[in-house]
Amino acid sequence: MERYRSCVEIIKKVDPALVVADPSINYGLDACSKLGRKHTILSPLPYFVTILAEQPNGAPLWKYPAPVALDPSNVYLCLRLFWGFILSPRVKMLNQVRAQEGLQDPLPMFNAYRKDRLHFLPALPELDFPFLSGVAPSFYPLSDGGAGPIVVVNLGTHFLFDASQARALATGLKAVLERKPDLQVLWKLKSAAGGSVFTDHEEVLGEENKAERVRIEKWLKPDPIVILQHENVVCSCIMAVRIHSMKRASTFLPP
Repeated sequence: MERYRSCVEIIKKVDPALVVADPSINYGLDACSKLGRKHTILSPLPYFVTILAEQPNGAPLWKYPAPVALDPSNVYLCLRLFWGFILSPRVKMLNQVRAQEGLQDPLPMFNAYRKDRLHFLPALPELDFPFLSGVAPSFYPLSDGGAGPIVVVNLGTHFLFDASQARALATGLKAVLERKPDLQVLWKLKSAAGGSVFTDHEEVLGEENKAERVRIEKWLKPDPIVILQHENVVCSCIMAVRIHSMKRASTFLPP
């Protein structure tokens, strides 16, 4: 509890008007609660994770983001995770030590959402849940026909390609395009230099680009969710660490 006591001392010494806390930093939130200090939550977690415990009908167990066929497995894994935390010797030890400090509430990480706290989140409810029935998909085709299946390559807003990375991915896409003559690719490509690096690998996808089977954009003007809802999109290439891209793909595309 050394970190907890350190946080208590710092808050007493600084006497802030408001404390901004990460929901995963248990000792910081415990210190705020112990001292009765006003604090708000600055979280890296999406909206649906933050309010898991608030969702009705046991939705965290089955609704997001797994397909219906995987609901039993999802329920089992969620319950295993829950019981793993409850029976964890480390959690029991932490609660015993916290009780000695007069902290009787559950660990803050198990109570991420507090209705009496202001939460700053990197998402909106409209983007985190499938409440998009009012959104009309509008998507520009790659060619005039635009009838072939489409692969969307979007590695995230902050991913910047260098020339070697762009060439390597272009080589892989070309191999797929050669085996699938009806396939089209929409590739969001931003370079570390701030512009397009297409000239560094145009020799790889030059023919496909001229045939309008490949479309490379620095920025995708339609919302990514709208693009993924298009009936011709069959695959989305994303980075595993980009939680929003992964969630969008798993929601609108088959596994």
